[in-house]
Amino acid sequence: MLRILRHALRKHVRVQLMEQEEVVRLFFPIHKWEGLQELHKKTRHLPQSHLFQLNMPDNVSEYFGAHVAAYFHFYNAFTRWLVIPAVFSAAFPFVRPHIPTHEAHRLDSCFGGFLCIWTTVFLARMKHTMNEKLLRWGMGESVQNVTPVRKNFKDELRGSCSENLRNLLHWTLVILFLSETVFFSRFIANWRGELFENPDGMTFGMQNTDAAKYFKYLVTANIKVVDAV
Repeated sequence: MLRILRHALRKHVRVQLMEQEEVVRLFFPIHKWEGLQELHKKTRHLPQSHLFQLNMPDNVSEYFGAHVAAYFHFYNAFTRWLVIPAVFSAAFPFVRPHIPTHEAHRLDSCFGGFLCIWTTVFLARMKHTMNEKLLRWGMGESVQNVTPVRKNFKDELRGSCSENLRNLLHWTLVILFLSETVFFSRFIANWRGELFENPDGMTFGMQNTDAAKYFKYLVTANIKVVDAV
């Protein structure tokens, strides 16, 4: 309604110029009391019990619009998704004192890898659900900006053997590149461990303790090469 009103006003007056000339002081929507009361009933206990209410952003969108509701949707989804790493991180202080140091380092590495996967999945899922919400809330222009249809997209190929083969190749490449990164990093970590166990030795004309420091850059180089490929 506000967008339609602004569009109609622009045909006859310029609100921004009127504000500059102080013909009007402010231009803003006033609250609709009945709608505000209805929203208050739906989200009365928002900070406590409604953190996990799935339809809460939809209720906000009905009154405040899609832009405000998008923030609540992100906040709502992020809070729910944080429960998983929060449970694991809460258990760490109780586990670490009872395991050896090297096992604690491995546990930290595993948790770091888990967070990388968790972040990737969350961002992908968040983008998908946000586009779905924008479509539901009628933000057509915003959806077209963030989800353009590719020129080579063909709807009739959905579920076909060609699409299945493309998906199989895609995930094969994903697993291949991820496996290469894991195995290469593991190889460098083991090699550096051997160098630290023999600090007086020489590798590539350098003392093992110095060579072990430079070997860390091989991990970065591998990331750059894999990214370019």
